[in-house]
Amino acid sequence: MAEEIVPASAKGYLQADHERLDGLMRRCRELVAASDMTTSAETFADFRHGLLRHINIEEWLLFPALESSPDLRPHHGPTAQMRHEHQEIVRLLVLIQDTFAVRRFDPGTFERLSSQLADLLRQHNEREERVVYAMTDSLVSGEQLKLLIQQMRSF
Repeated sequence: MAEEIVPASAKGYLQADHERLDGLMRRCRELVAASDMTTSAETFADFRHGLLRHINIEEWLLFPALESSPDLRPHHGPTAQMRHEHQEIVRLLVLIQDTFAVRRFDPGTFERLSSQLADLLRQHNEREERVVYAMTDSLVSGEQLKLLIQQMRSF
């Protein structure tokens, strides 16, 4: 069972989830390198499920809460960029998932796609943590922020 993330802020919760997801993908890549295809496929499925949950938390809970601030317009600024990057992340997840679905797994294709995803996630996560999460913690009111964190935990 996954370790419980106890947040003190939206940034704390989501940053800890980034770290958990990064660990799953590192483990998946190690398992592929060791030719443990069964466990690597299971680990990738866990990573994919977790990353899609994370994206949904952002798009369904975090971004609307942030965009409700009078300082931001919906679907503009940093949240628009994050949504665009989420589309590319999901596209790469599908391509990687497809590498596990074929009869003859191609480790070279997996490595190329997982490297692209890792590079994109590194840049994306940095921008989220530095800009979007910090803005959320400062612009969303105290009670609304507490409710947002509870919703993220139960999503």
